[in-house]
Amino acid sequence: MRKLISRKARAILLIVPAVLFLGSVTMSLYFHHLPATRAITRNIYGYTQEADLVYRVYYNKNPFFPEAALPSGQPYLAAFVNNVNTFFTYRFSGDGPAAISGSYNVKATIVATQGQNKEVMWTKDFVLVPDTRVSSSSGTLVLQKVLPIDYQAFAGFVAGLDKTALVAPDSVNMTVSWNVQIFVQAGGKANPVQISPKLTIPVSAGSFQITGDTTPKPQPGTITTSVSVPVANLPLLRWISSGASVFFLLGLVVTLVFTTAPKAPRRETANLQSILRKHGSRMARTSGDEVQSVANSVFLPTLEDLVKVADEVTKPILYRPGAEGTLFYLYDSSIQYCYMMEETPAEPPPA
Repeated sequence: MRKLISRKARAILLIVPAVLFLGSVTMSLYFHHLPATRAITRNIYGYTQEADLVYRVYYNKNPFFPEAALPSGQPYLAAFVNNVNTFFTYRFSGDGPAAISGSYNVKATIVATQGQNKEVMWTKDFVLVPDTRVSSSSGTLVLQKVLPIDYQAFAGFVAGLDKTALVAPDSVNMTVSWNVQIFVQAGGKANPVQISPKLTIPVSAGSFQITGDTTPKPQPGTITTSVSVPVANLPLLRWISSGASVFFLLGLVVTLVFTTAPKAPRRETANLQSILRKHGSRMARTSGDEVQSVANSVFLPTLEDLVKVADEVTKPILYRPGAEGTLFYLYDSSIQYCYMMEETPAEPPPA
């Protein structure tokens, strides 16, 4: 037997489980399509690398500067410079033992520019030291190298190129790069680590200063790897969302099968109740047996018109519900004044 409850209560008992059912189904589908594992990044090896690049300028013998070598950080006269010695030290230190292999090289690039916008006129690359293999198995690697750069040879190359090409650049700079690239065996693979300190040496007449990465700065780094880990509580979340879907579906079915609500009153019934609340003191319901024989019937367009007539003749208003509607009427002598509130289709009750 279906339990009769109010329309409002039944609507709540239908809507709330339906919404919760849809939400739990959505979450269940999400959790069941979610991969059982996820990728996370883990640190497997830490290290510190440091490159120390310093230089010293050597003059040709001349009557103005008796000293042969000048320290770094000073202005130098290009006419007296013989060569620029570069001193390179590289240190790699890891958290623990690891196989290290790789190489280093030294390259120089000359760039000639002109104008305020430094428009490039020409460039030229030189390999000063080709790729040289290095290795270590202890997790540490130290390189100490010295490379003299023949300044006058490069100055002569620049002067010859400008003379032959008939160009006159405003500035010519040579960038010397010490390039180190090593591979650290960690996490079952070779992980690249690199560093490239540079010096910039102007190649021009007059005085110049050398700039670049001359201050050593330790560079810490970390080698990482991606590992798969189970998604926390995923089986439990799948079970809870699936169980919630079943629970809310059962609640929805129980409400549909075992409850019912009063049918919605016909619109005429609601209108009649409203009329009776307003004019009930002057109305009386009849069955139709007391209908009098009258010569004339006057049908009025609205109930308010009938009320005005009742006020005028001081007669009560009678009403009789019927299949086609509710008839409101009153008698005055041989005249029957009427208003018919017609029947309209009733609204279907909700499920």
